[in-house]
Amino acid sequence: MAQPTELSPQCTARLEKGEHVYTITDGTRLLVYGWIVENQEQTHFDEVGQDFLYPEPGATIYDLYIDPGDRGLYQCLIAQTLHDVRQLDGVD
Repeated sequence: MAQPTELSPQCTARLEKGEHVYTITDGTRLLVYGWIVENQEQTHFDEVGQDFLYPEPGATIYDLYIDPGDRGLYQCLIAQTLHDVRQLDGVD
């Protein structure tokens, strides 16, 4: 399987908007990824067609992928993103 040599336009657009991406690889394969967008006042959940209004601006973790054979990495991703989100300005 060929490895991509550049970011997709969607990834580039997200990074240009200031979003953060987290990844875990085994050196050859992408096992986990997830995106964080900070200082959100509202989030729309496409899966259920619902909006959520935050009582205060917050961060949203979204578009997660976890390789089916590596479910334990989900906890690593969530722990690291929660740690990092706590360090952001304006997020309690």
